[in-house]
Amino acid sequence: MRIRLIDIKGFGKFIDKRIHPADGFNLIMGPNEAGKSTLADFVTAMLYGLGSGKRSRKTASGRNFRPWASDRFAGVMEYVLDDGSAYRVDRNFDKGLVHVYDGMARDITSRFASDRNTGPRFAEEQLGLSEEVFIRSARIRQMQTAMDPDGARIILEKLANLSATGSEDQSLGRALEALENALLERVGTERSTTRPLDRVEARLKELERMKADWLERHERYLDTWSMLRQEEDRLRELKQRHEALKARYQLKLKERLDALARECREIDRSLDEMKTALTELERRLERSGIFGEMTDRAMEALTNTWFAYQETRKQLAECESGIKALEQEYAGLSARLEKLQPMREKVERIDRRLREQDESFREAAASAEGRKSGGRIPLAVPVLFLTAAALILVLPAVLHLDLGMPWLYAAGVLALTGVFTALLRMLTKKSVLTDAADRQLKMLYGEGFTGLNDYLSQKETLQGALADFERCGSELEEWRKKRVYLAEKKETLFKSLASCLDGFRTVTDNPESVDEAMEAFRSGFSRFREDDNRAHELRQRMESLVEKRRLLLREASALTQKEMKSAADLEAAARQMAHGEEQSPLALDGKAQEQDIRATEEAIRNCEVRIGSLYGRLENAPSQDELADMEEEILRLAEKKRELELAGRSLRTARDILKEVGSQLQMNYTAQLNSEMSRFLSVITNGRYQHIRTDPEGRLYLEVPECEELVPVERLSSGTIDQVYFSMRLAALALLERGKETLPLFLDEPFLQYDEDRIRQAFRLMKEASANRQVFFMTSRKRELELARELWGDALNVIQL
Repeated sequence: MRIRLIDIKGFGKFIDKRIHPADGFNLIMGPNEAGKSTLADFVTAMLYGLGSGKRSRKTASGRNFRPWASDRFAGVMEYVLDDGSAYRVDRNFDKGLVHVYDGMARDITSRFASDRNTGPRFAEEQLGLSEEVFIRSARIRQMQTAMDPDGARIILEKLANLSATGSEDQSLGRALEALENALLERVGTERSTTRPLDRVEARLKELERMKADWLERHERYLDTWSMLRQEEDRLRELKQRHEALKARYQLKLKERLDALARECREIDRSLDEMKTALTELERRLERSGIFGEMTDRAMEALTNTWFAYQETRKQLAECESGIKALEQEYAGLSARLEKLQPMREKVERIDRRLREQDESFREAAASAEGRKSGGRIPLAVPVLFLTAAALILVLPAVLHLDLGMPWLYAAGVLALTGVFTALLRMLTKKSVLTDAADRQLKMLYGEGFTGLNDYLSQKETLQGALADFERCGSELEEWRKKRVYLAEKKETLFKSLASCLDGFRTVTDNPESVDEAMEAFRSGFSRFREDDNRAHELRQRMESLVEKRRLLLREASALTQKEMKSAADLEAAARQMAHGEEQSPLALDGKAQEQDIRATEEAIRNCEVRIGSLYGRLENAPSQDELADMEEEILRLAEKKRELELAGRSLRTARDILKEVGSQLQMNYTAQLNSEMSRFLSVITNGRYQHIRTDPEGRLYLEVPECEELVPVERLSSGTIDQVYFSMRLAALALLERGKETLPLFLDEPFLQYDEDRIRQAFRLMKEASANRQVFFMTSRKRELELARELWGDALNVIQL
C-alpha cells in the first residue's frame, strides 16, 4: 500500500493541509506541537474511522481531533495497493459519511461490509488487519516504541491465526471460545448456576429435600392428636389463671384511680387559691396603669435623665461660683488699670512721638537715597564723578588714542571730586543718626523717665496688667456662655422629666420637687414590676398545674378506656370498679402484675394458634401418590445428569486439544519472530546483540555477550530497550505482511534515546525497509535530518509542518 495524497479539510490543528508523500522514505519535520502525531492519527482515522476500538474510547469518538479553528471535520486520502489498484476515501467525521472510490472514480462503498459506528470496513478487507493490530504494528508513537505484553500476545495470536486458517478472523482462539460457550450453554461449568446441568442438580436436590420433608411430615402426623389434646388442656389452665390475675388487677386499678382523684382534688384547690391571688394582683396592676406602658429600658432612660439633670444642676452651681470669682478678679484688675492710667498715657505719648520720629527719620533716609532733596548729597553724584574719571582713563587704552596730559588732569580732578563728595555724604548721614538718638533721650527725660531701661520696665508692667485684664475678661465671657448652655440643658432635662412624670405627679423646677417625684415614681414602678412578675409566675404555676391535671386525667382515661374530665369522674369510676360494675382493660404499664397478665394473654394466643395449626396439619396429611411422583422424577433427572456430564467431558477434551494445537502454532511463529527481530537488532547495534527470545506471554529476553544467561530486556538501558522493541515492531510487521498487503510504517520520534551511531544504523535499516514499503519518519531534531540526508541524499523527501 502506498499513500499518494493526504488532503486534510479539518482535523485537529490542520485546516486545508495537502501532502503528497513519496513512495519510499518520507521525513516529516516540525517542532513539538506541530501536528506530527495528529497526521498519523488522521491516516488511521481515514482507514478505520473514529467510532470503534480502544483508541476511539480514549478520544471519545474523535472529540480530541475536532478542528480548533474550523467547522469542517473531514478529509480525503488517495492510495494505491500492491496490485496497482488505486482508491480514494472521503470521510466527513461530523456527519459520519464515508465514500470509497476506485481508480475510475466509481463509488464502491457498498461492496464492503459496513459497521454502524465506523461505516464500510474497506481497510480491514484490503489490508487484512483490524484497527487494533494496525495501530500496534504499523504505528510507532513518540516514546512508545516498547510494546506492552498484551500487544505482543495479540501480534503472536494474529500470526498463529494466519498460519492455521489463512485468515486473521478465523482463529483458534475463537474456536476455543466457541467450545467454552458450548460447554457453558449446553452443560455448565463449576462457576455457573443457571445452566442445564446446574438446573438438573438443583431440581434433584429439591426433590430429595421434598422427599425427606414428606417422610418427616408423615411421621409427625402420628403425633398430632396427642399434641392437640395437650394444647387444649394447657389452654383451659391459662384461661383460669388469666381470670384470677384480672380480678387482682382490678383491685390495683381502683387504688390507682383513688390516688389520681385525690391528686386532682388537691390541684383544683391550689388552682382556686392561685386564681384568687391573681385576681387581686390584676386589680392592683390595673390601678397602676401608668407603669404598664413603661418598659425597663424606658425606666432606665428616665433614671439616666434624672441623673443628668442632677449633674447639670451641680455643674450650673459650680459655674455660678466660678463666674463670681472671675468677676471679683476682673474688678481688681480694672482698679489696677485705673491706677496705672497716668503711666499708660505717658507710655502712649512716648510711643506716638517715637513713631513720628521714626517716620521723619525714614523720610530723611529716603532723601539721602535720592528720592527727596533735603541737604544731603545724593549717592549718584560721587558715582557719576568716579564713572567719568574711569571712562577718561579706560577709553584711550581701548581705542588706542593718545589724548595727552589735559585729559589725564581732567580725569584726576573728576576722581578727587567723586571721593570728596562720597566722604561728605557719609559724614552727613552719621550726623543725622546722632541727632535722632539725642532727641529720643530728651523725650524720655521730658516725660519723667530716668532712661530707656526705666521706660521699658514700666511699659512691660503696663502690658502685663493689660494682658491679665484681657485674659480675665475672656475667661469670664466663656464661663457666662457655659452658664447659658447649662441653664438651657437643665431646662431641657427638666421638661423631659416633667413630660415623663405627667399623669403621675406635677413637679416644679427645683431639686426637692424633682427628687421627691422621681423617688416616688421609681418606688411605684418597682412595686408594679414585682406585682407583674408575681402575676406572671402565678400564671405559669397555674398552667403547670392545669397541664399536670390534664396528664392525670389522660392516664385515668387510658386506664378506664373512658374520657375522664374531672376528679368527680375519677371517683365515680373507682366506685363502679369497687362494686364490680365495670371491667377495665389492662393499661398499667411497667407493673409486675400487669406484665403477668399480658404474658398470660400472649400464652393463650400462642396456644390457640398452635391448636389451629394442629387442626390444619391434620387436614393436610401427606398422600402416597405424592411420594411415588417424586421418586419417578428423581430417576428421570438422574439419567439426564449422566448424559450432561458425558457431553461436558467431551467438550473439555476438544478444548484441551485445541489449546495444545494453538500453543504449538504460536511457538512456531515465535521462532520466526525471534529470527527477524535478532536480524534487525544486530544491524542497529552493529552486531553487539544478535539473539532475542520471546516467551508465550510476549516477554522479551536478550543474549548479552558479557553474560551466559538470558537477560530480561527490562534490565537493560532505556535506549537498548527502545531498540529491542523497535526491532520487534519491524519483525512483526514483516511477518504479518507475508502474502498480504504491504503496510506503510509511521514512526513518531522513535530514536529519542539512541546515540548517533545507532541512529545512523537504524536509518540504514529504514532505507532497506523503504525500498519495499512507504515510511513516514517524524522528527523535530535537525541532527536526524542531517543523518538522513547523508544516506538518501537529494532523493530524501522532506515534508515540513
